[in-house]
Amino acid sequence: MKSISYSKFGAIVLCLILTLLSLYTKPWKKQRAIVYDVASYYAYLPAKFIYQDLELNFIGILPKEEPFEGVWVNDYKGKRLLKYTMGLAYLYFPGFVIADTYTVLQSKYNRNGYSLPYQLALSINALLLSFFSIFLLRYFLSFFFKDKIIALLLFTIVLATNYLHYVIAEPGMSHTYSFFLVVLLGISVEKFRQQSQVKWLLIMALVLGLLVLIRPTNILFLVLPLWLNTKHLMRFLQSGKANYLYLVFAIFLGILPFIPQMYYWKEITGQWIYYSYGEENFFFKNPHIWKGLFGFRKGLFIYTPILLFSIPGIYFLANQKGNKHWVLPISMILIFACWVLFSWWCWWYGGGFGMRAMIEFYPLFAILLGASFQILFNLKLKKLLYTIVCVCIGLNLFQTWQYSKTLIHWESMNQKAYFRVFLKTRFPENYDQLLKQPKVKCALKYGHENCKN
Repeated sequence: MKSISYSKFGAIVLCLILTLLSLYTKPWKKQRAIVYDVASYYAYLPAKFIYQDLELNFIGILPKEEPFEGVWVNDYKGKRLLKYTMGLAYLYFPGFVIADTYTVLQSKYNRNGYSLPYQLALSINALLLSFFSIFLLRYFLSFFFKDKIIALLLFTIVLATNYLHYVIAEPGMSHTYSFFLVVLLGISVEKFRQQSQVKWLLIMALVLGLLVLIRPTNILFLVLPLWLNTKHLMRFLQSGKANYLYLVFAIFLGILPFIPQMYYWKEITGQWIYYSYGEENFFFKNPHIWKGLFGFRKGLFIYTPILLFSIPGIYFLANQKGNKHWVLPISMILIFACWVLFSWWCWWYGGGFGMRAMIEFYPLFAILLGASFQILFNLKLKKLLYTIVCVCIGLNLFQTWQYSKTLIHWESMNQKAYFRVFLKTRFPENYDQLLKQPKVKCALKYGHENCKN
């Protein structure tokens, strides 16, 4: 009789948990998924396919009764210019098409891109993508670990980190989509290393293009194929002249997602390449690495403490036969990610639960966590490991609930406020006085919050 696959069973259970939790959160209850940053990521779709209006003049004529809170744009010589790139719009597209077709076939809802079918479609789109992500992550981790470790890692990444919040409560944000693409990239990199097949080269190129278009800092993931696949690519090219054509086609696939974006910039600004973030910049000489990792405003290891186990995982993975070739590229990516991401003027990345900018790097953290978990398994410390994971899951679930009730503030937390609400279900007295709002104008101009005015 075939033994049960713990990881497959765990993946199914996690999909059910995400479904149930999603049904009880704000985007589903209030049918409001296209809000805040998401409205700007998404605006390309109604602008192109409903209004044929790339200058976004339709923004001023949307019915007030629809759940629309505005699109964040920059002004370019009197024209509206979307601040964010259109990478996410590609991934929203399947849900958008279904919702748009539905509104065309019936007259109950407005065909304006923001009525109920569009809101629900975006939530469902993200939820289904999270299902794919879980099963793909299970497959990716099978290159490194055995079934029980994989099952534990799946529960850890989904339930003990803020990935959970962004699937169920902010389904349109970029992080869960980038998470999916990074897992797919990891699979294609390792499969090309093993097999040198054309399909993995093509998938790798297209995924990298989408990742960078969604968030330019995702260029850091280019380290994976450069480090792990260069030697195998050279062998691939030497095995036949036709393979050079495949390489050219792969490069084209990597560039392909940028072509509509460049056309959009050309139409609005007259320039093929345009920096759409205005005065927002990086301050590479003044990165806030300690605050980003251990600060109480949004610190990665404060709100996702299970990831601390990834640090010794670097050493353990380096001593793991067959997998140590991943140690250096993972370490390089994470180190540079900390420097680059925490050099952004808004190093806390606005509103949100935990250090959301690091979520797309969780598939790499999962490998390091798995190496640490494997050592604890080998040392017969399974009960200790299960206890730690359960505690971290419980803490994350509780703090996710706290965040939904604003007991954990979206951007004004500090050490005093954190410990005053730690494991609390009610607001402490004078809680608002403990919060410390970030000095946005100061950070925008100087890259830090220490200016006097």
